Amino acid sequence: MRHIHTGRFFSIFVLIEVSTIVVALLIMFKRDGRAIYDGLIYLLINIFAATFMLFGLAILYSYTGTFSLSLLRTMLHPGITDKTA
Repeated sequence: MRHIHTGRFFSIFVLIEVSTIVVALLIMFKRDGRAIYDGLIYLLINIFAATFMLFGLAILYSYTGTFSLSLLRTMLHPGITDKTA
């Protein structure tokens, strides 16, 4: 299994939303009443969760002015250095 590496929070959000749509389509693939109902409930729950995530990202952006994970780390914890390089 491959890992997806991104350095920005907004890219992570887009990845989660795209995977949500794919999973919802897989749930509704059977096309009977129950599968469509369950897929729509899944989408509604994820829309609710995505709204909270966007609010959190907006608060984080207003506090720091960036979505970059490396810049966020240095802004929020100035004493931490990158030990993976």
